[in-house]
Amino acid sequence: MGNEWSYTHRDVTPWGARLFLGQLGNDPVRLNLSDLPVHYRVKVSFDLFLIRLWGEQGEESPLSGPDIWSFCIEDGSPPFETTFRNLESSAENYSESFPGGVNSLQAWVVESNTLGYAYYNFHSGDVVYRMEYTFEHDAGDLPLALSAFSLYGLSDWSWGLDNVDVYVIQEEGL
Repeated sequence: MGNEWSYTHRDVTPWGARLFLGQLGNDPVRLNLSDLPVHYRVKVSFDLFLIRLWGEQGEESPLSGPDIWSFCIEDGSPPFETTFRNLESSAENYSESFPGGVNSLQAWVVESNTLGYAYYNFHSGDVVYRMEYTFEHDAGDLPLALSAFSLYGLSDWSWGLDNVDVYVIQEEGL
């Protein structure tokens, strides 16, 4: 992991000893890529680890606000913000933006309870989403920001990143 990342601490999951970028809280993590070849679009994909108690889909909680996760290009474009739930009895915004529609809980999850995290007596201690964004982009630099808002603390709510891939698409119209 090079100096293109604003945060470089890596953690290891309790189960499987998977090394990932995290655990992260409310502070944004930036990925700044430069000297990109000529291109017209970019595809960014990664595994998003949601650890412990994510919740409060679109509602204020007594401890904080809704747990919002965000991805954006730091060029003035609006961010994609959404909510997730780890509890088995609720819904979430993802795959839509917050505030937005309410979708079935964990409909887009690729892994559930595979990392080894627990939250007190809740069995739902972690989920993994495979995130993928493709967007128009032709600049030589690509400043990305990923962040969360209203998380109470790392011992209760955190997140991480793994398998981050960035592809430049050099053909027009794809």
